[in-house]
Amino acid sequence: MTPHFVYWECMNCGEDFIKTNCYAGGRYCATDHGNKLRGQEIIMENLRQKCIHKYAYDSGKRYLFFRYVTMVHDECGSEINENCSKYAHKNLHGLDWGKTSECVANSFGDSDKEKWM
Repeated sequence: MTPHFVYWECMNCGEDFIKTNCYAGGRYCATDHGNKLRGQEIIMENLRQKCIHKYAYDSGKRYLFFRYVTMVHDECGSEINENCSKYAHKNLHGLDWGKTSECVANSFGDSDKEKWM
């Protein structure tokens, strides 16, 4: 099982929309129709989940991915952000916030890093 996430490109969207809902100048965008999260928060959480999934499956600890997703949804509801993720990392033995953060940062190509940071 591999998780899939939905993003779209919106290079011609307004500057305000891109600043809150996109990375790389509009190449990767997401929105929360409930207006609780910025699209950038959604993208970052999706990348964290992608990295955790890879680590969990590569290390033979598949249960960590499912425990992480369950914990962040149980503890944070629909407002899953960086603080919520840090909480889950702290409370789930076997996850390393530094490694997950590094994996997320490496998810962007070199040309995109400056644009998203």
